[in-house]
Amino acid sequence: MSQNIKNLHRTLLNTVVSVLAVASVLGVIYSTQVDKVESSAGDNVAGYAWSDTIGWISMNCTNDGSCGTSNYGVRVDGSGNLSGYAWSDNIGWITFNPADLSGCPLGSCAPVLDPVAGLVSGWARALSPLSAGANAGGWDGWISLSAAGVNGVKSNSPAASCSWSGFAWGSNVVGWVDFGQVTGTGDACLSPSGSIDASSCTIANGNSTCDSTVTWTSANFVGATSVTQNASQFSSNSVGSEVRPVDFGSTVFKLDDLGDPFYKEKTLNIGCAPGGAWAVGNTPATCLLLPTVSIVTNSDFVRNGEKAHLDIEIKADYDMQCELYGVETAANSPVVFNHTAPAVVGDTKNYPYDTLALTSTQIVRVECVLVGSPLLTDSDQKRIDVTASVEER
Repeated sequence: MSQNIKNLHRTLLNTVVSVLAVASVLGVIYSTQVDKVESSAGDNVAGYAWSDTIGWISMNCTNDGSCGTSNYGVRVDGSGNLSGYAWSDNIGWITFNPADLSGCPLGSCAPVLDPVAGLVSGWARALSPLSAGANAGGWDGWISLSAAGVNGVKSNSPAASCSWSGFAWGSNVVGWVDFGQVTGTGDACLSPSGSIDASSCTIANGNSTCDSTVTWTSANFVGATSVTQNASQFSSNSVGSEVRPVDFGSTVFKLDDLGDPFYKEKTLNIGCAPGGAWAVGNTPATCLLLPTVSIVTNSDFVRNGEKAHLDIEIKADYDMQCELYGVETAANSPVVFNHTAPAVVGDTKNYPYDTLALTSTQIVRVECVLVGSPLLTDSDQKRIDVTASVEER
């Protein structure tokens, strides 16, 4: 056997002997620390991690049915913070409690699970070396969960229960710790995440819809992806962008995880372009320009006993019903007439009327509306004064 091989065997033997010696010393110490550990219903990490040097590490007393005598467990809260204790038959209690982890060798000390990426950062620590002092052989008990430079500890599956994987590093005593047989439930698993957005728009004159660009992203969904517009699904892609026609009023776009309560919504309130109003009386309903209605006279007064001539000018590219007041003897009895859409879009149409012979000041008023669409309305009024006739002078 070559000298190099002999040296390698000697090095490996010394390492194993050192680890066993440390474990033997610590075995006396960690047994007195059981009363520091307790479990709760929130201990949502279970299963075992494995180290080639110290063997199995139990993440929860439910693994071996020891909860009645030694309650312990590791938990992840709703913010991703880890806490609690794990157990090793060779090195004792391993703490994940932030209060025990100040002064870690590098970076952020508190262990945290990123619920979206699934990566665990921070540290854990074996408690035994703290009491062993010089007998710990220089080992400080620190275990890096992120294991810089290799695959660190992570939670894998977005579900009510999930598997963990990756490796932690605990120096020469613990070595690499494989989390491949660790499981989680609830907050110890990846959380569905996503967002949805939609651009606003206004409906142009003569149109019934406008176009909105909808974009969405999702990750870690438990079930299928559903993207809906007013509860009607139009995509099952986890990421996408699509131009969608939207109607007047409220439109709700929703990104939904069909296997989990998670969802995101974007609500648009769509209106007509400036100067327009929604014509519900049209078929189909459309946005139309507001009408303009005016009364034009050749004079603001007439002689006593004469009639006043009126021109009712209406600019509206759709039919309207109009009521003209003050041209009959009874001021509250209107003349009803219909405005019809002009042959040329944008043209103004004229409707001539004469009042009865006037003997006193008269207020003439006209009101026009698109039937069924009360927002598409306009009105005007004119005061006509009466002056003395030539004979009266």
